[in-house]
Amino acid sequence: MMKVLAAVLLLVQATGFSDVPQSHPNHEAIEFLAELGVLEGYSDLSFRPEASINRAELLKVLVLSFEGELEDEAQNCYPDVRSDWYAPFVCFATEEGWVEGYPDGLFRPETPVNKAEAAKILIHAAGLEDDLSEEDGEEWYVPYLSLALELDLLEETSENFNPAEERTRGEVAENVYRALLPEELPQETVEETVEETVEETPGASIPFGFWGLNGYHSPEGLEDIQTRFKTTLLQVSSSNPTWTTQSFLPMIEDGGMTVTLRMTGDHSAYTTNGDFDLEKWKTELSAWEDSGVQSYIDSGVLVGHMLLDDIANFEGRDPDAADLDEMAQYSEALLPGLMTFVRVRATEIPVPAEGDYDYLDAIVNQYKSSNGPVEDYAEEEAAMAESLGLGIINGLNIADGGDGSSGQAGWKEGRYAMSAEEILEYGQVLLEVPDVLMFLMWEYDAEELWSDGSIGSEYFDQPELEAAIRALGEMAQAL
Repeated sequence: MMKVLAAVLLLVQATGFSDVPQSHPNHEAIEFLAELGVLEGYSDLSFRPEASINRAELLKVLVLSFEGELEDEAQNCYPDVRSDWYAPFVCFATEEGWVEGYPDGLFRPETPVNKAEAAKILIHAAGLEDDLSEEDGEEWYVPYLSLALELDLLEETSENFNPAEERTRGEVAENVYRALLPEELPQETVEETVEETVEETPGASIPFGFWGLNGYHSPEGLEDIQTRFKTTLLQVSSSNPTWTTQSFLPMIEDGGMTVTLRMTGDHSAYTTNGDFDLEKWKTELSAWEDSGVQSYIDSGVLVGHMLLDDIANFEGRDPDAADLDEMAQYSEALLPGLMTFVRVRATEIPVPAEGDYDYLDAIVNQYKSSNGPVEDYAEEEAAMAESLGLGIINGLNIADGGDGSSGQAGWKEGRYAMSAEEILEYGQVLLEVPDVLMFLMWEYDAEELWSDGSIGSEYFDQPELEAAIRALGEMAQAL
């Protein structure tokens, strides 16, 4: 059991099975063991906690939980256990004396396990058999049941324990979870351990949210998004200081969220003959002077200023590194204490003549599958940002960045939205980048039509998509 204890002391935040809500009695156990790689869900992101578990599945869970990965993958230990995926687990458990076959010599790996059998195998797998106490005349399973109850490994009591009833996947997760927890930790929680883990992790809770959120700019809408997706942040464009300071920011503050703003309108507001016009941009931003926005910066409600949405989208000359740094310097003078950033990959932003930026604080990387392997992308972008003296705001282009596996047409024609599996896979890698400042996804919008005429938010409202995004939100809160 000591082989896995070092890995055990973590509370899972990031798997998010669609049919295991936080209200489920086995939620913590299932998420805990899934993070360890002991439990797996199905392709539809469900776990099916109420489904029965068979002999082969149970032994895989127990071997991985108490022994870890097997070095010697034995096979052919029963006539019906040859080279199947479960052979190493069954053969190991047989060699260790946890289980045995039937009188006819077969093991019957696909036979469901009843509660009496599961209690016996659990006691042996956890190495607790020396504590058994047997009495003459009692049923064979009673010593195992008595010890499991004494150690609080089961959810049942002696009165409601039905030995012939089949064990479920959720119940097995709970039993193993309780057996793995060190005695000094309360059985119902490992919060203290989580706090210690978080303290040892670089950074703190990562602001997590969406771009835009059209259709949700109301107290009810913000509460809905926070509840379903665990968001704490949104990015909005507004060039109206009065509406922003008198209506929008008070609503954000009352809702307990934070926001970043693009404050100078679209590119057309600061373009001259197709070229980026720095002076026009400054004129647009100067409208915010003495607007009352500073109090929201000071209180931590307004946490970022997006200087430009896309720096390489002008018909003529795009802003260069000197322009970007001067924009950041101007913003800092006008709006002190407000972080500045632009949306462009670190590997594509202009490099200053001096080698790094003096005033610009950060860049936004929004990954899409066409960028290549996400691990390589994350590493390369973070390294380049660091070399330029910039922070990283990571995120996902969930509306257009999929690899096609979702089958859902994206916002732009010819593109695909990300699937739940993609969101989890890519998002976890990007959240784990050291010192990531925020995590912003594009986009969740209840008003804009996608290329196939659908509303994008309706796609992401599906249970498996909600679960995937919520899982990332929970991970961001834990980091």
